[in-house]
Amino acid sequence: MNFFQASTRDSRRLSGVVLARTVSVACALMLGCVAVDAVAGTATGRVTSIYIINGTAPSAAGASVLAFTLGNGTTGAPACSDGSWAIDLGSPVGRAMHQQLMHAQQQSATVSVLGDGTCGVWNQPRERALSIQVNF
Repeated sequence: MNFFQASTRDSRRLSGVVLARTVSVACALMLGCVAVDAVAGTATGRVTSIYIINGTAPSAAGASVLAFTLGNGTTGAPACSDGSWAIDLGSPVGRAMHQQLMHAQQQSATVSVLGDGTCGVWNQPRERALSIQVNF
C-alpha cells in the first residue's frame, strides 16, 4: 500500500468520525430546542401595555426591566407567569426588543413572542421573552 492509499483510507475514517460527531451535536441541539418550545409560552397580538421597572425597585432585583402584554393572551406559559412578558433592558438584545415593541405599538402591528419558559431573575410573574417578531 502506498502513501496515497493510506492517507485516503485515514481521511475517510476521519470524515466518518467528524460526520458522526456533527450529527450527534445537531441532534442534541434540536432536542434542546424542542425542550424549550415544550415549556415556553407563546403569544401573538397587538401590544396593549408597556411599562418599565427601574432597576432600583425592590421588585426588579437590580435589573431595569421592560414588561409588556399582548391583547390575545398567552398559551403554554410556565406556572410562574401571569401571561405578561419581561425583557432585560441591561442587554443590547433587550434594548433592541424594546425598540421593536415601540415601533410595533406605533404602527398597530401584531407581535409574535416566544418565551424561554422561565420568569427570570426579576422576582416578577412575567415570562422572559426569548424572541419577538413584528408582523407588518
